Formats: sequence, structure tokens, C-alpha cells
Amino acid sequence: MRSARGLIALCLVAALASPPASLAGVPAIGIVLQASNARVGTAAAANGATVFPGSELATEKTGSLRVRVMSTLIYLSPESSALVVEDSGKTGISVERGTMGFVLAAADDARPRVGELEFRAASGAAHGQVRRLSDNEVLVACLSGNLLAAVDDESVAIPAGSTLHLRLEQQQVPAPAGTAKGAKPKPQKPQSGGSSTPNPAGAGADKTHRITILKITIGAAIIGGIIAAVILANTREPASP
Repeated sequence: MRSARGLIALCLVAALASPPASLAGVPAIGIVLQASNARVGTAAAANGATVFPGSELATEKTGSLRVRVMSTLIYLSPESSALVVEDSGKTGISVERGTMGFVLAAADDARPRVGELEFRAASGAAHGQVRRLSDNEVLVACLSGNLLAAVDDESVAIPAGSTLHLRLEQQQVPAPAGTAKGAKPKPQKPQSGGSSTPNPAGAGADKTHRITILKITIGAAIIGGIIAAVILANTREPASP
């Protein structure tokens, strides 16, 4: 009986010591620098907690959260949330609700985004804020440096000291001349034993996006100087976890 109880106890210890299956073998890509009334996933956020791809970051009504994801610093304002995402080998921080401040140290950092619209530094470091208004509408401010709002092959410059109200609109790209709308791609002749492949030129109209500037405001404060002061005072952080 005692040996059976001992075996059960050892199994329980091993189970508790093992990492969750969803995180097993997945390296951390971020670390919590400062947290108050906030959470990472379903757990309360604590200083030094690690952040993984797929982690949800969120703050309560009186909360705040400062996190480094790769070399990008982010700061969530109260009642805000963001999701750490990986897509085609690239890391992003998607604002799901509220306002997020960020510092981009290089062009290849983890990039803030709202839906399909992403924000990156035009050159060098850049500090900014973004507020999600809807799935396709945002306010974005550049505090210093120069930012770009980009989607597909289109981008809009956001110079330091300005705030832009942007809307992302979907539009149709006209099909090539002589192609009926909705026509199926025409197969090409196989080459040296290869199989037939669709001809892109024969396809119907494609969908793309257009960034519309609804308003430009001189002054880079979306929710006052709180985020700007916190971010600018904390651009130097410890090494990667």
C-alpha cells in the first residue's frame, strides 16, 4: 500500500513539474517588465513572467502592463488587450482592444498591428501609440522617429509629432483585359514532363486593401502623455529571457 501511494505521489510531482503541453519545446519570446492588475493568458501577470507565441496580454480598468516582445517594448493602457502572434515566421503584437504604446528599436522587430494593418519603423527607432477603434479603423500617433502604417504593398508615413485617423478598406483589383469576372484560371501547357498549373493571368479580380487617411492631427497624444512618459523613460531593458 505504501509503495503504491509513493508511486502516485511521484507521478503527481512529475505532472506538476512538467510544462503545459502547449508550451513544451516552444521558446519564450518575451518577458513582463512591469505589471499591475493585468494578466498573461489566464494567469495574473507578474514581473519577470515569460511570454510565448499565442499569449494574450490584458489589463483591467485600473491596470497597466509593460512587456518586451523580442526587442519591441509595448505598454498596454487600462482596459486594453493584445495578442502575440506568429505568421509566416514573423512575430506581431495584435491590438485586440483599447490602446497600446510601443517602441520599435529596429525594422525587423515584432511589429504592432490592428487586423491586417501593421506598424513599423521607417528607419532607426520609433515610438508610437495605437488605439483600435474597430476591425478596420485606428488612431495611430508617432511620438518620435518615423512610423509607417502598411498593408499589402501600400504604406502611409506617420511623421513624429502627428496623429492619424486611418481606415483600412478592401477593394477589387480589376482582372486582366479579356478575362470574364469570376472566370477560372486557364491551365498552362506542361513543361518537360511537368503537370499543368493554373495561369494567374486568367484568374478573376483579386481583393486588396487601401489605407484611407480620415484625419491628420498635429500632436502625438492619443490618451495624454502617460504612455509617452512611461515608454520614453524605459527604452533600455534587460537582455532576452
